[in-house]
Amino acid sequence: MNSPFLNAPIGGARANYADMDMKLDCFVSENADVCVFHDKPFSKTLSWIEYDTRTSKLDFIMEDGDTRNFGIPVDRKLSAYFHNAHIISIIQLNPATKDVENGMDLPLIIHAA
Repeated sequence: MNSPFLNAPIGGARANYADMDMKLDCFVSENADVCVFHDKPFSKTLSWIEYDTRTSKLDFIMEDGDTRNFGIPVDRKLSAYFHNAHIISIIQLNPATKDVENGMDLPLIIHAA
């Protein structure tokens, strides 16, 4: 998958969930821009994103507060960039064509241990 940034991202992470038949890709830029791509719609509306500094995991919180027990494990070296990000772009791509189907910006909440 290509990065959404003009320059190469400084880091990224991928999570595959067979039970949801979904792939999630996260890219981080040196400007603390964070973008997550997914290839299937979420079962519920997303409300916000949480980054837990203890587990170094990015979690997706649904409208009912449920995390649905999935997220993206992120390299701890990227933690500082998440502390400087306030918004994360979430973009759904068509799995076959890789065209953007929809997108939104969601707030990022940091949980510090």
